[in-house]
Amino acid sequence: MTSEESKIKTILDFNTFFYIDPEFEERFDSQTVAAIANLLAQTHQKVRQAQGPTLAIYEELLQHPFGLRALLALTAFSNELLKRVITVARLKNDAELDKLLHRSSWGIAEAERFAEWSSDRIERLVMENSAFRRGIANLFFGGASNPLLVRILSPFHVKKLSIRKLSFELDAMIDTLIRYREFGARAARGEGNPEMVIERLLKDMNLTFERGDLPILSSDETSRKRTIDFIIPNKQRPSLIVECS
Repeated sequence: MTSEESKIKTILDFNTFFYIDPEFEERFDSQTVAAIANLLAQTHQKVRQAQGPTLAIYEELLQHPFGLRALLALTAFSNELLKRVITVARLKNDAELDKLLHRSSWGIAEAERFAEWSSDRIERLVMENSAFRRGIANLFFGGASNPLLVRILSPFHVKKLSIRKLSFELDAMIDTLIRYREFGARAARGEGNPEMVIERLLKDMNLTFERGDLPILSSDETSRKRTIDFIIPNKQRPSLIVECS
């Protein structure tokens, strides 16, 4: 065996990316994937019998331990995006969004409004708190027309709240598949990222800038490397520094 063949064999045999635990794979496939698929099949049948989606059908779905995951899978609405929407609702006190989510009926005392709720807590509330559950179901029925959500979410995400997805319409299911597949590619292009937008604005205004370590900061923070996104006009004469995410 050549040295190159040996390296390739080592990668295939020992690289953790290719590591497979057959017992875990079988358990996850049967207990999670199959459970969600079965839930969606049952929900589809109920929607057909009702001749369209109803809030009651989806409230019932959300009472299942995998119900929220099934609804997110159906719509391509990520768990992280749901957390962000709930955080906005808790912080903003927007009358229309609060009404949509039935927030006044949650009955949850908040010690720290700025602490984002965990996914486990959200899943638990969906199952145990009927008002919260109805609010989450309502989000997918009416979120696409909520003014605040339309303003703060990109059209790419707002379209995930189309009522047609809850109807299991074929073109809506195809749309879900495409949005799952293209979300990473969309983010990688970076054209809508704040950094790209700021760079475009600076160039449009003919303002010079540099990126990287800023000497005036490095001299005071010797133990920490500071990479600045925008140093205007340059590192030697910084007038404005910007870090964005």
